[in-house]
Amino acid sequence: MHLIRNATHSAAVDVLTGVGYALIPDPDQDVADPGPLTHSLHAHDWDDLVRRLSLVGFEPTDEADPGTWVELPDGRALLALYGAGPVHAATDPGELHQSAALCREALGV
Repeated sequence: MHLIRNATHSAAVDVLTGVGYALIPDPDQDVADPGPLTHSLHAHDWDDLVRRLSLVGFEPTDEADPGTWVELPDGRALLALYGAGPVHAATDPGELHQSAALCREALGV
């Protein structure tokens, strides 16, 4: 299990199964960039998280796909991640379920 964190985003990924989640902060808590760039703190951190996820073979799923994006009661969201090359490609559904639960637990959701 790998945990990846920056100022506003967190991700937990299991390279063995290809299961992972990113914890997306509440958009109401975002801070605009005071400089000449048009990005916000969340946008900068999202770009950083995606870059760091790619280093371990993961990428975000499309949040428009059913079941990949879950809004949490506190305004945050949980986004499923895609592991392009899991170590154990023939993982059974029980292992996938357990891996998903451990990733969510590591993120505190």
